[in-house]
Amino acid sequence: MQALSHAIMLDSLSVEKDDKEGRLLAAAYIGQCYLAMDQYDSCSIYFARGKEIWDAIKSHEPGDNAYKAVYVLHNSLGICAVNIENDYEKAMLHFTEGAKTASERGDTYYNIIFLSNMAVVCNIREDTSGIKYALEIYEYGRKTSDTSLISNGAYLSAMFYSKENELEKARDMLGKSLELTPKEDPRYGEMLNLYAEIFFKEGKTEDAEKYFQKAMEYVGMPCVSASAATAICLSFGNFLLEENSTGEAIMTLKKGTGIAEASDNRVHKYQLYKSLSKAYETLGDYSTALTYHKKFSKESENALNIEKERAINDLNRKYEQEKYEREIQQHNIEIKKKNRDLTIAIVFLIAAIGLSGVILSLYRKKKQTVHADCQTVQGRIRKEGTQRRAHGIIG
Repeated sequence: MQALSHAIMLDSLSVEKDDKEGRLLAAAYIGQCYLAMDQYDSCSIYFARGKEIWDAIKSHEPGDNAYKAVYVLHNSLGICAVNIENDYEKAMLHFTEGAKTASERGDTYYNIIFLSNMAVVCNIREDTSGIKYALEIYEYGRKTSDTSLISNGAYLSAMFYSKENELEKARDMLGKSLELTPKEDPRYGEMLNLYAEIFFKEGKTEDAEKYFQKAMEYVGMPCVSASAATAICLSFGNFLLEENSTGEAIMTLKKGTGIAEASDNRVHKYQLYKSLSKAYETLGDYSTALTYHKKFSKESENALNIEKERAINDLNRKYEQEKYEREIQQHNIEIKKKNRDLTIAIVFLIAAIGLSGVILSLYRKKKQTVHADCQTVQGRIRKEGTQRRAHGIIG
């Protein structure tokens, strides 16, 4: 992996020069590379090193590179909290902290990344309030004519609309995303999977199966993340269970658990175990069903603890959301004020132009009247002159 080689080289050079910011940046990028390869043990070592360096230099006016590294750390640690620990609260804390720092510094690119991941976590938690993050990404993409952001924002919005059963809106947004996304994009499979889920909710099982099969073609590709691959397997497996294709469902679900176990990715693992338990129970194989149910119970224990933690931290989360919404509201007020000032200026300009027109019209009428009066006077003078000349009067 070329990016990893460059990051390791940067680390070596930074050690030689005793460049702490360089070492911080290198640690963040090396960890990020290992995270992309699902090598969680290795990435954790470098993220811990990066955090230690940041804690040592953050009070000494760090430069732009240091902040870039911090963004990578917050984002990557948030992803680790989801993929490894199933700790969504911890993930949201990393993402919101990163977004806050990026927003304060005006680093829009990184802020958008954090908003995107905050939307993803909300989606996993079945928390549809995350649509506000998705729509902000979409609107910002439209404002800046950035097709990548439009596509991402539209896809994320479609996920939430689908969860709320606003299927027409979901289909519309997903269609926009697919139009802007090349088929070789790693997320294209996830988009096809969402399309299949929408068809299934509409009762169009043939169309749903066709799109599930297309989505499954992306499972196992090196560029597709373990989280995405397991999500596709879970969706298609559950669809097959509903359609009473139990044998095929088991094969699909086991493909998902194989990916999850090989990568130690826990996002959908417990749900896959639960569906497998249900599948074997349907077949009457209660022994295997019990085995998978035990795996489900053990794996979901942490997820259930997270739900308890979520309840404890709910007030804090609401505070953060309200604070975020206030900032957006303030931003919108400022935009409205600017628009109002512009509107007033335009109204005054139009009024001034209109008044100028009226004045010009009056001036022209007055000029015509004066001209007519002058002609009348001149006529009288000429007439009187003629009369005077006729009577021998010299003017």
